[in-house]
Amino acid sequence: MSLQELGEREVREAMAREERQKQAEQEQQNAPRRYEQLVKDGMEDNAELVDASAKLDREWDEWKDQNPRGSGNKMGDRGDRNF
Repeated sequence: MSLQELGEREVREAMAREERQKQAEQEQQNAPRRYEQLVKDGMEDNAELVDASAKLDREWDEWKDQNPRGSGNKMGDRGDRNF
């Protein structure tokens, strides 16, 4: 493999990486996220994204209700054990 062939190969790989990155950024832009983030990005007019963000916010609120702060098992099993 010559130096020129290696350079051409690197350029092709860089172009493919750039295309994949642009595609991932586009997918990220259309992914559901919190409503505050939609407002920050100026996309609160997109009804589909607003509905998805409302669902995401509802699910998060339900999770927070089911798992109140301090309800974990951090200090629940204190005893006189010798490990």
